[in-house]
Amino acid sequence: MKAVRLYGIREVKIEHSSPPTLKSGWARVQVHAAGICGSDLHNFITGKWFSRLPVTPGHELFGVIAEINESESLFRVGMRVVADSRVWCGSCFFCLAGENNLCEELGFVGEVFDGGFAEEVILPLQNLLIVPDSVPDDIAVLSEPLGVALRVINQLNPSAGDTVCVAGGGR
Repeated sequence: MKAVRLYGIREVKIEHSSPPTLKSGWARVQVHAAGICGSDLHNFITGKWFSRLPVTPGHELFGVIAEINESESLFRVGMRVVADSRVWCGSCFFCLAGENNLCEELGFVGEVFDGGFAEEVILPLQNLLIVPDSVPDDIAVLSEPLGVALRVINQLNPSAGDTVCVAGGGR
């Protein structure tokens, strides 16, 4: 399997390796597309969010489940999926309250464990979201940044004709 591996600031290699071992409660996903997020570039340039090295980055990904070892799951081999980019502990105050986005140990796919800049990725079932067949692959891969934008719109709740300002820390 080929994967982009980040070794340090501005230090990447394309490596060939054996696919990782599938754990219980996880799925092997054949990656069809992966987006390069601004945070991926920021980490490559500054190393600000290194939690372990080397690592395969990529939290914006779309693919198809190639293998699963959980019989009691709504997921099946062949399903089209995207990753929830967040990795939460499940046991802190916020996770127990159902607010895993506020997890005290919050991390991200491609940081805490290897991400989607590879031919395959192993992901926890809790991080998979099913993609309807009606959504094209090149749109599905953009679901994470789209989700961020939709959350802002839902929080702002603008009316038709309102003027809004979109600002960001991008380059």
